[in-house]
Amino acid sequence: MKNRVTVFAAFGISAVVAVGLAQNAPATNPQKGNTNIKGEITLFSWAEPSYSSVLAEFNKLYPNIQVKFTTVGYADAYPKITASFAGNVPLADVVMIESERVEIYGTRFPNAFTDLSAWGKKWERNFDRSKWAQSEVKGKLLTMPTDAAPVGMWYRADLLEKAGVEPSSIKTWNDYLEAGKKVVIANPGIKMAGIDVTGSETLMRTLIQQQGSFYIDQDGKIAVNSSKMVRALSFVKSAWDAGILANVQGTDGLIGAIKGNRVAGVNLPVWMIGIFKAFTPEQKGKWGVAQLPSLTAGGGQTAYIGGSSLAIPSNSQNKEAAWAFVEWYTTYGSKNVLEKRGAWPSFLPSLSAPVLNAADAFFATPNVFAPFKKSAFLSKSLRYSSDYDKAFAAVVAAQASVLTGDQSVQAALDKAANDLKNQTGREIAGK
Repeated sequence: MKNRVTVFAAFGISAVVAVGLAQNAPATNPQKGNTNIKGEITLFSWAEPSYSSVLAEFNKLYPNIQVKFTTVGYADAYPKITASFAGNVPLADVVMIESERVEIYGTRFPNAFTDLSAWGKKWERNFDRSKWAQSEVKGKLLTMPTDAAPVGMWYRADLLEKAGVEPSSIKTWNDYLEAGKKVVIANPGIKMAGIDVTGSETLMRTLIQQQGSFYIDQDGKIAVNSSKMVRALSFVKSAWDAGILANVQGTDGLIGAIKGNRVAGVNLPVWMIGIFKAFTPEQKGKWGVAQLPSLTAGGGQTAYIGGSSLAIPSNSQNKEAAWAFVEWYTTYGSKNVLEKRGAWPSFLPSLSAPVLNAADAFFATPNVFAPFKKSAFLSKSLRYSSDYDKAFAAVVAAQASVLTGDQSVQAALDKAANDLKNQTGREIAGK
């Protein structure tokens, strides 16, 4: 369930040449193009249609740049990326990396990326702040953000109506909990939403982001047992104990629960638009969406789950052409990707696209995009850290331990913090 794309290369150019390229930005222009920039680049991706669908538009501006694709399944993508970076073996000229993994790779393989700071910094104010922050590592711009994934409160309008619940009345997560109780009573066999107890932590990730925090803090210290994390997991436990959450495992489990009419809602990103249309066409007119509730009245409502970015490995043999593509695709080209593939852009000017103001008859909400547009302009910086993969595993384990009744919230999160300390050597921040 991830909007993903990839353009990939290698990395083995001398420091002298790399510095020279950084100081002399390529003569690119994502609005006017440049016919003098020539060459062939390879695009390594597990979502090739997201690129090929807009190549004609790119080549109107850069007719002398040929883009070729190397397509790989998602499960094979990161092993190949890791092997390339670790062994200094070229793969392609541009690589898409999911935003949550940028700092992991940028820290473990710092010489594998072309520093895009001198070329791309001028675009910073035009990008979603959350996504831009995830592209920078230790002051260097290692990737350019492509798609973003703001989260919304999706709901089955018919099931909420049967329970006498007005979606606009759900302002806080406590409101959500009480509404969920009504929905469960009025619709036997149906839960308010689903979570993957042992496989994911999307609800917790949403709740911690809304409090302006995350698993590793801005100082690089472990924060998985902070008071904000306790608040997040305590709500998840309350909702679980109240019987409003179903345990659905993985993407297949989620789609099965939606299609099987077992959940009355999901709290997931804008890319659910494509999921609903592709897998549940029979539910046309039943799904609505609103901004997420907040933990406290007037509190933060925004959160992100997913999204990707593009990097140019340092051993690319045609950085100018690679940058021409990366710059266009992530800025003015993102409007084309939105219109053709439905990928939500990180480039804020593309959110003025007419398609985002149009009603979609598939949904009960007149303008299904409105809540996500509002969230995009309210986003805050979000750091995933170089140890996000370890923090993710620790938080999921804590969630499972709490929901199965093995540990209290505080005990489970303290264990997660100590496990992370032992694995990473990081200090534990104060609670």
